Amino acid sequence: MIESPANPQIKRLCALRDRGRQRDAEGVFVAEGMRMFSEVPGEDIETAYLTKGAYEKLKDRLTGIPTEIVSDRAFRKASGTSTPQGILCIVRKREFTAEDLLKKDSFLVFLEGIQDPGNLGTIVRTAEAAGAGGIITDGTTADASSPKAIRSTMGSCFRVPLVREEDFYSMLDEALGRGWTIVGTAPEGSVSYEDADYPKKCAIMIGNEGRGLTDGALQRAALKVRIPMEGKVESLNASIAAAVLMYKIKERGLGR
Repeated sequence: MIESPANPQIKRLCALRDRGRQRDAEGVFVAEGMRMFSEVPGEDIETAYLTKGAYEKLKDRLTGIPTEIVSDRAFRKASGTSTPQGILCIVRKREFTAEDLLKKDSFLVFLEGIQDPGNLGTIVRTAEAAGAGGIITDGTTADASSPKAIRSTMGSCFRVPLVREEDFYSMLDEALGRGWTIVGTAPEGSVSYEDADYPKKCAIMIGNEGRGLTDGALQRAALKVRIPMEGKVESLNASIAAAVLMYKIKERGLGR
């Protein structure tokens, strides 16, 4: 049993929890809780860390998974939640490229400047539910492997391909060259999202929670749509706006 919070493995878990660069360097992230453990493919788990109580409950499901038993005190040190459930896993990242996603047959989601990891995780979850083929983010969007983003996906992060593309505009140009129609969201959009004609190869593009899409991104959107709103509301939460559009596209039968 790992007893001490100062154990090197506990220190590594804390570093992976708190530092995106550490996660990127090692190609792994931390998924915590019973729900996440039940969702992650077993072959993607590098190591599972459990308290003794959690191990007794789950030992029949740990066959073939490298496992470490951890004291309650050490587990609290590594945990990223206020009420730990006694299990967390180091998970290997599955690597995808923009090229992989641009070959898809179902619609895609492009994200620019999404700052809240909770919004990002919720969009990933909704993308799975609506049948999106994957998500491509720009380099300023929140880290999809952060604990808050992972928790917010409720397991969808293990099934929805996500690519972080630093040269976002070049990726958009590549998508256009491959026949994709980019659908940008903007208050001044020329057509309501309800009336727009969405082609088979379309990618909806959602911008930053405060300022929306940049001019460079909007310039590459062949279709600019608005979401009509009543009252004095100026905009919707980014994850809500994404959900509205994704489900309209799903309604048109363009999901996978």
